[in-house]
Amino acid sequence: MAEIANATQTVTSVILSSTEAALLVLLAIVACLVCIWLVFSFGRRVQGAAMIRENIVKTYTENELKDLERELLQRAIDRPLDPTDPPPDFFGCHSQLWQPHILGGSYQAMYGQPKAGETDQEKIDREAKLKKCKAWDDREKERYEKLKKDLDPTAKENAEKRVPKSWDVLSFLGGGYAFLLEFSTVIVIIFSILSLGILGILGGQEIATILAAIAGYVLGKASAGRSESGTEAKKTG
Repeated sequence: MAEIANATQTVTSVILSSTEAALLVLLAIVACLVCIWLVFSFGRRVQGAAMIRENIVKTYTENELKDLERELLQRAIDRPLDPTDPPPDFFGCHSQLWQPHILGGSYQAMYGQPKAGETDQEKIDREAKLKKCKAWDDREKERYEKLKKDLDPTAKENAEKRVPKSWDVLSFLGGGYAFLLEFSTVIVIIFSILSLGILGILGGQEIATILAAIAGYVLGKASAGRSESGTEAKKTG
């Protein structure tokens, strides 16, 4: 009787062990299928969602740039861009560079055409004034174009400050679809290895080697990503 009881207990233990192994394998298969389903069902959605903040920042940057350009133009109309380099006294209103249609005249109109009965000396004086006015005109417009060019990074910086970082809900995905695909692949591989281990096809040494290789790949890629982010931040700064 004791032998029969022991045999029955052994068989029951084997059956329970087989059942647990089958359940674990089934769980692994379900997990793999879920990962594959996530990739195909939500991958593209994640990719689009991860770009939401980027698109908002781009729109804000364009609007901010327009506002900054209007402010720069108004500043040029109100006063010379460089107080240490004012226009010549005979230049007239400096804002004629930016509002010729409003003022209805410019230094070209004053000094560009000879006057009736103009003497040689008057011609020399007029052309000298025209030359000086033109030289200041060129310098002022060059300053304006330089300041206008410098508005691009300022507009981007202002937009980044105005758009909350929290809007980039999926920024932790590090690329959206690509991250989801890599994550799912790693999960599938891990569960497949565990299933093979449970079924006795792979030994502990083989499983440990494969898991170590996967961990090295993931950590190496994460370190490379941080290095690239740091390099990009230095270039931007």
